[in-house]
Amino acid sequence: MIEDKPDGYWEWYRPDGTIKHSGYFDRGEPVGEWVTYDSKGNKHKTTIRDKEKKMTGKSIPHYQEMLITTLQSC
Repeated sequence: MIEDKPDGYWEWYRPDGTIKHSGYFDRGEPVGEWVTYDSKGNKHKTTIRDKEKKMTGKSIPHYQEMLITTLQSC
């Protein structure tokens, strides 16, 4: 925390202990890579954010990312 604002890497968890979200803050502003996890704790979606609270890239559901990686590996 810097000046009562979140800073650095943060994680949020569900009551059952599985991870729900993770991401970075820069003095209270969400920046960089943000990951949403499914109910089993597997990566569901990744979003890239800049300091102006805009997405700088597409949100990519991880099942599509796995498919792209698999296809590129062939």
